[in-house]
Amino acid sequence: MEITQMLDQLKVVWERNASAIAALEELPAARGTTGVLENLRKHQTCVEDAVVALSRLARVGGKVRGRKPAWITTVEDAIASR
Repeated sequence: MEITQMLDQLKVVWERNASAIAALEELPAARGTTGVLENLRKHQTCVEDAVVALSRLARVGGKVRGRKPAWITTVEDAIASR
C-alpha cells in the first residue's frame, strides 16, 4: 500500500473519530460514555501521530539513507510500548 493511500485512510478514520467524539460530548455524562469518550480521544491522538509520521515520509518520498531521524525512533518506541 502506498504512503498516500495509508494517509488518506487515516484521515478518514480521524474524521470518523472526531464526529464520534463530538456526538459523545453532547450526551449527558454517564459511566459508559465517559470511558468510551476517553478511549476515542486516545485513539484520536494515535491517529494524529500516524498522520504526522506518514506526512513526513510522503514529503521525503520514503527514501532515506543512514540513521533514522529521532522522531521516527520516538514514534516507533511509543507504538511498541502500547
